Amino acid sequence: MTKKRIADLLKEEVKKSNEAAEAPVEDVSQETQTSSDTPKKAATGTGRTRKRTSKASTTSKAPTGKASNTVALEKQIADLEGALKQAQEQIVELQDDLKTHQARIFELKDDLDAAQKATVEKTDALTKATEELETAKDTIRQITAQKEETPEPEATPPKVIHGADLATNRNTLSLRNRPSGYKAIPEYAIQRGEQNSMLSDDDIGWVD
Repeated sequence: MTKKRIADLLKEEVKKSNEAAEAPVEDVSQETQTSSDTPKKAATGTGRTRKRTSKASTTSKAPTGKASNTVALEKQIADLEGALKQAQEQIVELQDDLKTHQARIFELKDDLDAAQKATVEKTDALTKATEELETAKDTIRQITAQKEETPEPEATPPKVIHGADLATNRNTLSLRNRPSGYKAIPEYAIQRGEQNSMLSDDDIGWVD
């Protein structure tokens, strides 16, 4: 539509230039006629000759001016058409660049959303870990406080076992291990202390 509009404007310019080129021709012809009809009326042959000469010169100049104007306008039209074509190509290139930049913007927006989501998740995980750490610290403090408040039990001395206790324990064990038909020896029959069953030299009357 723009190209058609430019062509219409150029046609109007050509038409105006043609009208402007034709106007001086008519004025010159009228002036020639008035000069030929002067009151004194010079020689008729001379006036007619001048009139014909002026008409011939004007008619010869008119086509030349019209042709030059047409060529100039055609050149101007060609230049404008070339500029219009170049502008249209630039518009197409700019539109392609715009589409590319818009696609890149959408990609960057998606990357930004993903990065923000990952940041939120990491922040939540860090917050949860911090809370768990604080809970563990509180538990350790409570256990430490309880240990400090609870008195330590006193160390009991080791039990000393005497010989009588050992004998009692042995008798108890021997009684437990005796068979059911076993009869115990009475206490009076048991000789306490160590006795030497061998006879001495005095007993046997041995004399050196």
